[in-house]
Amino acid sequence: HAEVVVARVAARADGLEELSGTIMAVNPTLYASAGFDRGLFSFLRKDMVLTIGLPLAGGLNVREFSGVLAHEFGHFAQRTGIRLTYLIRRINGWFERVVRQRDVWDEWLYHWAHRLPFALGFFLHVARALVGLVRGILWALMTIAHVLSCYLSRQMEFDADRYAAFMSGSLAFTDTTRRVLVL
Repeated sequence: HAEVVVARVAARADGLEELSGTIMAVNPTLYASAGFDRGLFSFLRKDMVLTIGLPLAGGLNVREFSGVLAHEFGHFAQRTGIRLTYLIRRINGWFERVVRQRDVWDEWLYHWAHRLPFALGFFLHVARALVGLVRGILWALMTIAHVLSCYLSRQMEFDADRYAAFMSGSLAFTDTTRRVLVL
């Protein structure tokens, strides 16, 4: 029923130019996604990948599967939002790494702060405290960025859901949401 689904979605999709450069992929999971094909290299280009899980294709009827595809195509229409989300996630990952991971400098400060006489080690303890303070500030920024990115993601999902509801109808959209939980 794949050709029926593609024809149905194509007939109702406005802005199919958003799909130029798109790669379609399948995987064995209960998952569908729209994203960059090659990470940062795809960031400024139109090469996106639409991944559809085979259990979705096999477990949903044509109307429900059309809604899932429309939802993902809705993400393709959010190219700026997808790019912004990608950047925010990369920055959040950097914050996470800086805040939580300890490196060679941390080990060096700890080692020498405890080995040197108090007069010299004191300055290293102050440096460790300042590193901790900076990490606390970065943790606060990371938390704010995470909250904002969650809000953006939620809005993008609501927008993509509108595409699905438009494509398959609100009743089928509700049925699909329940059906996916069963799969």
